[in-house]
Amino acid sequence: MRSRICLVLIIIFLLNGCKKKEEPNPCTGKQRVSAAFNMYEFSPIEHTPSGPIPPALPLIDTDTLLRYEMMFEAKQEGLSYEWTLGTETITEKSFVREGFPYNTPITVTLKVRGIPDEKCFPGDDAIDVQTRTFVRIRGTCENIKITGAYKGTYSDAPKDTVTLDINACGPKACISCDSTFIIMNLFSKGCKAEANPSYYVGFKQFSAQFATPNGIDGRNECVPKFTPITGLLDGNKITLTLPDKKFTGIKIQK
Repeated sequence: MRSRICLVLIIIFLLNGCKKKEEPNPCTGKQRVSAAFNMYEFSPIEHTPSGPIPPALPLIDTDTLLRYEMMFEAKQEGLSYEWTLGTETITEKSFVREGFPYNTPITVTLKVRGIPDEKCFPGDDAIDVQTRTFVRIRGTCENIKITGAYKGTYSDAPKDTVTLDINACGPKACISCDSTFIIMNLFSKGCKAEANPSYYVGFKQFSAQFATPNGIDGRNECVPKFTPITGLLDGNKITLTLPDKKFTGIKIQK
């Protein structure tokens, strides 16, 4: 009986040892060549007026341009890129253009070439073409989506609910000049924080330096301290990024 058990164990061991190891699939994780691309509202620092420099405008894919410049960027690496924007052909992975007319649908096309992979994608020529359309709108109050009241919390005090009232549409209703950009309750309840005139407001985002009375200059007078802040609106959810914390909230009032 014992010999039979030993024989069975030996057979099981031999069978397990003879099992063919599964080779990894060489196509796992590979993707077909794609010409998908993003379009971003862009804020080059060199165009910033005098004063504290605001942070770079947060990048979020959009088909609506509220500012001046639009950035186009392919999502995937390729052997070559061929963009068609109006009568212009561009061969870089990403580029920035400006000066688009208002309220006119503009079409941009990207062709990406890659290396054919017959083993994983038989018959695929590794070429893809995609087209998107965007429009530039005027920076009027009703077009600045970031304006409104938001209820949420700061990352350093997740149990304390705060309501921020963002007014990114000042008296002149312009995008980056001397118009007023105010956030109520930003630094403390009842506090009105005003942005330095050098700021960026996009269709769904902003970047600015907000002043708070803090610090003493050589004459023992109170001087403003500027805090860099960026804001990004995704649907009805907003995220404000400060140097040491974040605010996340939901839009409760336009």
